[in-house]
Amino acid sequence: MWEKINKVSVQVIIAMICIVTLNAIGFLLFFKGLPEQNKEIATYYIGQLQGAIVAGIFGWLYRQNSKTKN
Repeated sequence: MWEKINKVSVQVIIAMICIVTLNAIGFLLFFKGLPEQNKEIATYYIGQLQGAIVAGIFGWLYRQNSKTKN
């Protein structure tokens, strides 16, 4: 089983784990209220974290795919 896993498979697995984790955080925040005095700053930082992770995943996968085509 382990011999079938290559570098691209590892990247896709890590990307999927990150996306599922981000969706789980969003789902939990839907049910768990934030304190009113920290709500704005918490949502700002969570949004920044999600954007950075998604952009990093897209960049990582795009760079790897562009290297393999050339």
